Amino acid sequence: YRRKKIILTNFTLLIFSLIAIGAAPDIYIIWGASLITGICSMIPQIFVPIASQFSRPENKGRNVGIVISGLLTGILASRVGWREMYFIAAGMMMLCAIAVLKILPDIQPTFQGKYGDLMKSLFSLIKDYPSLRIYSIRAGIAFGSFLAMWSCLAFKMGQAPFYADSDVIGILGLCGIA
Repeated sequence: YRRKKIILTNFTLLIFSLIAIGAAPDIYIIWGASLITGICSMIPQIFVPIASQFSRPENKGRNVGIVISGLLTGILASRVGWREMYFIAAGMMMLCAIAVLKILPDIQPTFQGKYGDLMKSLFSLIKDYPSLRIYSIRAGIAFGSFLAMWSCLAFKMGQAPFYADSDVIGILGLCGIA
């Protein structure tokens, strides 16, 4: 599928799911909308190769770093948990969707074949490039530990001896962004 179509579909689903979370009257709607939000939150992973593909060689690292910084900022901002943040995020997704619609070129898929064959080709990449194995493992461990720390921190802050409410815990997420 074309990347632009995938991105715009994800943005559309994200906008509605974020609004649903912000306006949810009960936990069941939050659970369902959070599932959709989680499934659609892979958009930054689409932008990482696009940033690399359309960057000059001397700017690739910087541009990919900017995309990754945006990804991590989004993760930390989502820890804030205030209802208003979901409405703000939906508005930001709307602006991003408009920007993608107007600016992003219609990138043609370069792979001709079945999706299963494309996924199988990953094994040959891992076999042929040992450094890819090391970088993947290192990135997975770093990302997993980052998420585990920030996820558990909110629960820890709510318990003794801190007894922090959602406002204080939310501000802690904003401190992480800084």
